[in-house]
Amino acid sequence: MNMRALVLHVMGDALGNVGVIATGLIIWLTEWSFKYYCDPIISLVITVIIFSSALPLVRSASFILLQGVPATVSLDDVRDSILEVDGVLSLHELHVWQLSESKVIASVHVLASREHDFMPIAAKIRKALHNHGIHSSTIQPEYLCPGTSPEQLKV
Repeated sequence: MNMRALVLHVMGDALGNVGVIATGLIIWLTEWSFKYYCDPIISLVITVIIFSSALPLVRSASFILLQGVPATVSLDDVRDSILEVDGVLSLHELHVWQLSESKVIASVHVLASREHDFMPIAAKIRKALHNHGIHSSTIQPEYLCPGTSPEQLKV
């Protein structure tokens, strides 16, 4: 995204310079009665070109800054994949967002029973997330108190 912004900035500057030179030549070398209208017209054309090319960049940056869920990821599918992992009783606080244009990350709290070692469960959850295009994740384990069933935790 930074490189795209850099290219847009440089191209906008170059386009502005070309517009100034073209307008200057028109005003200097022609006897056309409307030659003084070229400057504002070319300025408006350059503004529209720069604005229309910068708008997608602003949208992309805003989406990342607002931590939106990427369109390529379905939270319901991710939730179902995690719940299918053996040893996972339930989950909450599932968040998936885009950190950059190419990196999607997630965080989740997972309720597990104390009978299972959590590290193999976490590895399976990471694999499930990886299958959804999420390659960086934070998995917070939570455990049932002895004598408590998962159904008692549901409100």
